[in-house]
Amino acid sequence: GKGFLGLPHADIGRGTFVVEVVAFGLTSQVKRPYEAFEKLHADISQFIRGLPSEVRLRLNYAVPPLPSATWVWGDTSKTLDERRRKLEDFLQKLLLQPEVVHDDERRLLRFLSLSTVVVEGMSLVAMRSCGPWLERLWETSTEGGGLALLQHPVVEAALVHAIGDAVQGGASTLSGDAELCHNLLRGIQMLERTFAAGAGGAVVRPEPMLRRRVEVLVVALRESATQLPLRMDDDATMEGEQQVAPASLVVQKAAGDALLTLARADSECWQWSLHAYLGSPQALHDLASLVQDSSQVQSEGAEIETAAKGPVSAERILAELLLRGLHGEAIVRFVGPDITSERKQLLNVLFALNDVFVRLVVGLLLGRLLCEPGYLEARKAEAGLASLCRELAPEAPRLAEAGLGPILLEEDLWLALSNLLASQDTSVSGFALFVVIHVARPSPSLLLRTPHVHDALLSMLEPAVDPF
Repeated sequence: GKGFLGLPHADIGRGTFVVEVVAFGLTSQVKRPYEAFEKLHADISQFIRGLPSEVRLRLNYAVPPLPSATWVWGDTSKTLDERRRKLEDFLQKLLLQPEVVHDDERRLLRFLSLSTVVVEGMSLVAMRSCGPWLERLWETSTEGGGLALLQHPVVEAALVHAIGDAVQGGASTLSGDAELCHNLLRGIQMLERTFAAGAGGAVVRPEPMLRRRVEVLVVALRESATQLPLRMDDDATMEGEQQVAPASLVVQKAAGDALLTLARADSECWQWSLHAYLGSPQALHDLASLVQDSSQVQSEGAEIETAAKGPVSAERILAELLLRGLHGEAIVRFVGPDITSERKQLLNVLFALNDVFVRLVVGLLLGRLLCEPGYLEARKAEAGLASLCRELAPEAPRLAEAGLGPILLEEDLWLALSNLLASQDTSVSGFALFVVIHVARPSPSLLLRTPHVHDALLSMLEPAVDPF
């Protein structure tokens, strides 16, 4: 369209035209003489003659002729400006024809002298599916302007659509196509790249997009049944060594990394993303199925690994995502009476796991639910917290090894934990105290400078003497 390509200037003396392209927030310019337009027209015409007849007829009608060559050396700016407008119209109409834009020799794109990253971005936006352009886009998006292109809403929407399209067939589809798995991996990794750069701001993303990108990554995380060998590149291997891993596990790792990156890089955006995701009637059921499927795979010895540290199961990834996201409007939606059965199903399957990290998180989530007005299952939640305390107490000296402590000491999560500690519900404050002492292990200085924590601890002491 006219906002994409223009010929803003013409050089009367030299008969050259400045072709300006604005694509995905990036601007490029190139000067072309009239003869270059003639050659492009001839090349495109020859290309069209080799296409099927039905396509050829449509393109012959759509591609306009060039303005008369006898005008090229005209003296007046008015003549040159008229020619400029006609040439601009010619290029714009070519850009509306997918066959011309994406022909194998890229005649039009080479004429426009676009950067590789813009060319591959255009391919993704046009095709909206996983293909070789994703590998090329992955390779070039680290260059100047590449990240800005990935952050563009149109490109992100196409990338999310491509990922969703690839995973909707499930593991059976992925198991027969190593190339599809590889391209899917690159698509997910590029989505993670945008999250890491803070591209996921909820302010500029409508709720449907916030929901959809979580949906497709959850589905990708769930697909774990495939055992098709896929050779990973160095950036996807463990400890930098070249290894062969099942394709599904590589995709799982990428999806888990992407979700965790989103949650860790921008807590506010993640809360709104989770809020949007929970608006889907199927969301909690899908999460519960993810836990059940992953548990079955874990029992057979399969694990996925995050880039951050050792083997991490999909259950742990989900537990951290919920821990980081269930605040504010997200927990208000989570506690809603319309999803009571789905919420119970999810919490029950998490509660039943033997993973200490996950069980501690479940306890903290139950504490948050008990602090929400109108929560209808308070008695069961309090019983669950009491049961957790009894079961975890013998393991208290080893709870710090679960790896949850450093997460809980992050500013936002420490504030959330300190709020639980100050709760008037003794089952909540008691469990929070248990976690503070045995898991988080904050420094005395942190306890002192967190306003209501000091007071909450004093209120639990008998006699009420300030030990500090």
